[in-house]
Amino acid sequence: MTVPSRRVPDHLGQAKEQAGRLGGDDNRLWTAFGPTNVSLYTVAAHVQLSEGVDALAVASSITPEAFQNLPKERRAHLLTDRAHGEMQAGLREQAVATLLEAEELASEEVQCRPRTRTLVENLQLLGAGSAEGRLRALADRCGLPG
Repeated sequence: MTVPSRRVPDHLGQAKEQAGRLGGDDNRLWTAFGPTNVSLYTVAAHVQLSEGVDALAVASSITPEAFQNLPKERRAHLLTDRAHGEMQAGLREQAVATLLEAEELASEEVQCRPRTRTLVENLQLLGAGSAEGRLRALADRCGLPG
């Protein structure tokens, strides 16, 4: 079942409310549910809805401590979502820097995921200003044509 995009804020609001009841992040029954995880999904939803500026606003609200407490793959996934938001917001050089940060944490999240490889291709098409050389090297590591 596909959720209409107009319902996404309602569902995220309900998730935020439930996460608030927990009082913090937790991994009970391996759910990894809590306020930080709701923020990660909110960032992802904004990216999917092509709301890059909103995605960046939510990503910036995640505290450094909460970010560091995430497993490295989740941190890398958030960074790739943030890079998508940066591209959508026209911050292509920053998107490259963010992808490189994600690659440092978990290279497979950047080099192997089709969605992220597509982002690298799109950045190549759009251009990345002073980050072109770093983008070209990243594309090589992803096995993409330069």
